[in-house]
Amino acid sequence: MTATNSQLPDEFFIFLNQNRFQAQSNWNLTGRLLSAAFMGAFRSLVPVGSVVSRSTAGQSPKTVRANSILQDDPFLIKQYVDGTLDYLPFIPNPSYFGFASLFGVAATSEYQLEYDAEITRRELFPFAPSRLSAIFAFDTKETCQQVSDLYKWPIDQVQRVRLLPHEHSRVLRVNMELVSLARLSYRGDGHLPPEHTRALWQSYWSGADSGSLSVFVNGAHQMVPSGCIWEYLIEGVLEAVPS
Repeated sequence: MTATNSQLPDEFFIFLNQNRFQAQSNWNLTGRLLSAAFMGAFRSLVPVGSVVSRSTAGQSPKTVRANSILQDDPFLIKQYVDGTLDYLPFIPNPSYFGFASLFGVAATSEYQLEYDAEITRRELFPFAPSRLSAIFAFDTKETCQQVSDLYKWPIDQVQRVRLLPHEHSRVLRVNMELVSLARLSYRGDGHLPPEHTRALWQSYWSGADSGSLSVFVNGAHQMVPSGCIWEYLIEGVLEAVPS
């Protein structure tokens, strides 16, 4: 197990979105969830009957059921182990004319945020779990309640899980409030200056407990500090803990 920056808890808690067909179907059928990289590379771990989403660049994912035991993909396993697996489904368009409408900013800001985060991860922290693949988890039910109170995530969707042993599992503890703060800035300006972008995401992947960004609020830019809520990015297989 690699890329962990703290002692791992014995159990985790996840918000299982009941409106996500793949997650809900696999959970009900098997009581397990696999991160995307594990589902693609370590395919023999995918339980028979699981729903698997696959896509090619620029196309929407298509879901299929694994009706038999799948074979591992040696090529993807090598890239995963080497830290070179490419998680980005879209890359910048070199022909883009460069002027965004307000709708365009709103429509693309979330992906721009994740793109910037991923570029920094693969350049400086290649063995950290990718946000575009990992399962997001918390270490206590109390933290889940805090998140639910702040962001109105349904607390009744929380499930207790444990990480199954696997030599290539990866876990990283990060401050989710750095991302929450980044969303305010990206939605207001569409992007950050390059030097701010690098500093923000380097702090995030380093496991910093605080940070600040210039955010456009109340008609002016202000430096706003982040809070701190620890969450875990997990590459691996999670299994339900019996009640």
